[in-house]
Amino acid sequence: MSYKIETDYSSANCSIILDLKTTGKNIINSAKTTSEVTKALDDAKAEIDKVLTTVQEISLNKAKADAIAELTRYKVSDKADYSPTNWTTIEGFRASGITTINSATTTANVAQALTDAQKEIDIVKTDQDLVNAEAAKIQSQTIFNRIAGTVQFPAVGAEYTISVKVASDPSKYDADGKFQTNGTSTVVYTVKHTASGKTADTGQVLVWISTIPKYSFPIDIGSRTSEVMPRDGTMEFTFTDDPQWRGAIFSISYGLEVVSSVDKKLTVEDSRNDPE
Repeated sequence: MSYKIETDYSSANCSIILDLKTTGKNIINSAKTTSEVTKALDDAKAEIDKVLTTVQEISLNKAKADAIAELTRYKVSDKADYSPTNWTTIEGFRASGITTINSATTTANVAQALTDAQKEIDIVKTDQDLVNAEAAKIQSQTIFNRIAGTVQFPAVGAEYTISVKVASDPSKYDADGKFQTNGTSTVVYTVKHTASGKTADTGQVLVWISTIPKYSFPIDIGSRTSEVMPRDGTMEFTFTDDPQWRGAIFSISYGLEVVSSVDKKLTVEDSRNDPE
């Protein structure tokens, strides 16, 4: 079998070809039909064709070296943009990609291994990506409260802080995140990633305020039932006296709470903060 010019191959690959030829000849000699002979010959040639010539080996090795060099330096200059955990993830993808490149048998496989590794690295989020995503979550929120003087911000993750960047009407919702008076305000917040210091602004968030000032009034414990008429509704309070006046039993049906008890009188206070 004189298939292929052996001088086109390295000595190692030439030995591989000689072994494949020997195997092919043995199979051909054991064939019992002409079709088996033809198949054995075709199979042997197909295996020999997989062996790289010296020129192909040089080209493949150069492709591997170039790909490894490119992957080794890929995004290294951006290391400061990532958390230590995410940078470790990147280095894992890099090492895996180099292993795949080294095991590639064609230049096409080398190129694909490099592309795949870079895509995996690209998926890893920078600190700026993370804070951008956190700020984007707030875009669709509407926050509200009913207690004047209450400070409230949209919720963010534990690794972030949030502050007011600009409020369209500080007289209703101020720069400290405090509710002032009835109305709405369009607010842009700044979210900060505590560890890296990276920041991102939200879009415009609607803040809705309908304040009801806290107020309190005494109710004589001696009264079995008492009905009180605050500005926006009727609350009925029913009490059952304790002979020792210790922790009188009572029920309040409209969201008020007992805040003090002095001289056998209860003081209740509006503590509702849900919108109507």
